[in-house]
Amino acid sequence: MHRHFLRAAILAGLLFPFPSASQEVRKDVQELYQLCKHESGKEFCLGYISGVADHMLLTGVFLRAHGNGLKEEERGLLADLSACLKAATSFEGVVQTFIDWAEKHPEEGNLTMHLGVVEALSEIWPCD
Repeated sequence: MHRHFLRAAILAGLLFPFPSASQEVRKDVQELYQLCKHESGKEFCLGYISGVADHMLLTGVFLRAHGNGLKEEERGLLADLSACLKAATSFEGVVQTFIDWAEKHPEEGNLTMHLGVVEALSEIWPCD
């Protein structure tokens, strides 16, 4: 999956460019995790993760509807950027999924927040 994840990260960077060095510094998974664990950061955490999750779920819907018409490499790339829930969950549940993933994968603490959420949700709710 890491090979596809690298391509997905590159595509995500092209589609959703991060701020330049003169703008706000990118936060990483560890910082987002800390925000999610502290009361003062819970609103930001919920908004940020639910926004990324919404995009991933929409990509998953597209993949399910049109994936058969894509080349295998394109399908794999979209799958890495998608989430396909197996059952209904709340946004708070999605946040808890990220927290659980971050606790299990401390080695991923330096990933950007966006890529960490993508990695967590696509690992937990892959689109088969």
